[in-house]
Amino acid sequence: MKFHLLPKAEIRNSDPASMREALAFLAKKGVDVRRPAKSKFQLKLDEQTSYYPTTGAIVVDGEPAARPERGLRALSELLNAPVLSVHIQLD
Repeated sequence: MKFHLLPKAEIRNSDPASMREALAFLAKKGVDVRRPAKSKFQLKLDEQTSYYPTTGAIVVDGEPAARPERGLRALSELLNAPVLSVHIQLD
């Protein structure tokens, strides 16, 4: 499902502390975070990036495995990373 069609992430009564902490952290940073309706564990940060608070795993679609860095600190670093731009020289 397309990112913009996913429901905005909200705390659910059954959420573990790690999910509540992640949602509060992302809200404070102003991140538009989404959560698949039937998922207890997954948060979507954009079309390609998922975060799983209970394990701390960061998964970027198209990469062969979850990133080795885990947890909110690693997620914060990813969110604060400068966007890489590609410069094409035209002849």
